[in-house]
Amino acid sequence: MQNSIELQSCVPEGTSLTLNILSQTGEVLSEGIAESQELQIAQPVRLQFVLATKDRSKTPLLDYYRLSFQVDCHHLTR
Repeated sequence: MQNSIELQSCVPEGTSLTLNILSQTGEVLSEGIAESQELQIAQPVRLQFVLATKDRSKTPLLDYYRLSFQVDCHHLTR
């Protein structure tokens, strides 16, 4: 199964926006994921978006995100 995340964001200089993938219990499975990166997700997860700034007058903005999953239909049963 292939899956990926796409982010639409505004990240001014001096700020950052990254994504962490957490297990259902909160354990970090993958951290610092960037936009449009392929993910390796095979179980239910939680998403943690990390917005940071070095300048209090600026902040990153996450407009939307989209998860895409491609499933091999040959493995599905009815």
